[in-house]
Amino acid sequence: MQTPSDYLEGYEKARAIDPELAATYIEHLNVGDPEADAVVEDLNSLGRAESARFIEAAMEQKEDVLRDAPESLVTFFERLETPPDWFSSDAALTGSRIFYRYPYVFTASLVGAGLIEGFVSNISKSFFYTGRLIEGDQGVRRLKQNNRHQVELYLPGGLERQGEGWKLTVRVRLVHAQIRRLVGSQPDWDAEAWGVPVSAAHLALANTVFSARVLHHTGRLLLTRFSAEEREGMIALWRYVGYLMGVPDALLATSEEQAKHIFKIGMTCEPPPSVESVAMANTLIHAAPVLVNMGGADAEKLVRRVYRLSRALIGDELADQLQYPKLNTWGQLLFFALEQRIKSTYNRLTKGHLAESFELMTQISNYEDEGISYKLPDSAFAELSKKW
Repeated sequence: MQTPSDYLEGYEKARAIDPELAATYIEHLNVGDPEADAVVEDLNSLGRAESARFIEAAMEQKEDVLRDAPESLVTFFERLETPPDWFSSDAALTGSRIFYRYPYVFTASLVGAGLIEGFVSNISKSFFYTGRLIEGDQGVRRLKQNNRHQVELYLPGGLERQGEGWKLTVRVRLVHAQIRRLVGSQPDWDAEAWGVPVSAAHLALANTVFSARVLHHTGRLLLTRFSAEEREGMIALWRYVGYLMGVPDALLATSEEQAKHIFKIGMTCEPPPSVESVAMANTLIHAAPVLVNMGGADAEKLVRRVYRLSRALIGDELADQLQYPKLNTWGQLLFFALEQRIKSTYNRLTKGHLAESFELMTQISNYEDEGISYKLPDSAFAELSKKW
C-alpha cells in the first residue's frame, strides 16, 4: 500500500486509534470506482452525444437502444437493478420523513456544517481543481443540482429503480468517474501526494457527512434528539445511496456509530485544511444568498448569519483554520432552534408547512425543462467544459 505523502502524519495518528480502518481508508485514497471508471472509459470513445444517449437508455431501460451500447455500461446497470438484501424501503421512508419535516434545517446543517466538514478533507482539491463550484453561474448551477439530488432521493419512492433520486444518484456516480478520468490525467495532479481524484475513501467520508454528521448537526439546530427508528432510517437511506454511488463495502457504514467512527478515522488521516479547503468553505457560505436570489444589504446580512451559525456548529478552532470572520456565536443555536419551532408550529396550525417546504426546496434546486441531463463533462476545467 502506497500512502500518499500528504497523509503520512495523519495515518500514524489514526493507526493508534484503529489500525485496520485507518489502513483501509489510506488504501482507498488510491482507488476510484473500477466499475464506473470502466464505463466512462468505454463511453469516451463514442462521443459526447452518443454516450449521453446510451446513459439515458440505460436509465430508462430502453432495451432496443442498449443493444448497441458498450457491454461495460449494460453490466454496470444490471448490477444495480436489484437492491441488496439489506436494503429496506420502509426504513428509508422513515429517514425521508424526518428530512421533509425539517427540510430547511437539514439544508442549513448541510450547508453550514456538513459540507464544510467534508471540504476540510482533500476532496476539496478535486472540486477546486475543476473550478465548477466557484465559477459564477456554473457554481450556482452545481449547488442547485446538489439540492435537487437531495430533494429527489428523500421523496417517497425516490430511490426505487424508476425514481429520480435513484437516477440522479447513479448519474452523480458516472460524473465522478468522468471527473476522475479528466482531472487524473492532468500533469499537475499530484497523485503521489493526494491519491486519485474523488477517491473511494473521500466518497465514503462524504457519505458519513450526509448521513451521521448532518443528522448530528440538525439535532443541534433543533435542540432535539431524533428517535432511534428515525436515526436508523436516515443511516439506512444513506447506506443505500452510498451503495449506488460506489462506496466500497469496507467503508460503507451499517449504523450511525460506525458512520461516526469512519468519519473520525478518515478525518484523523486527512492533513490540516488546505488553501483549497479554505476557498471551498468560504465560497459555499457566500453562495447562500445567490441560491435564494438575494442581493444587496440583505445578502450581506444572510452571509454574516450563515458564518455565525456555521462557526457555532463546527467550533472556533476549525472556523479559524478556514479563515472565517471573527464573530460571537453566543446563543446562536438556541435562537435558531426557537425560531424554527415557532415557525414550525405556525405552519402546522395554518397547514402550510408541506407547501412551504416544497416551495423552498424547489426554489434552491435545479429543474430544467429538458429533464435530467446525462451528458458528462468534457474538460477537467469548468470554464472549458460544455454544459452538462
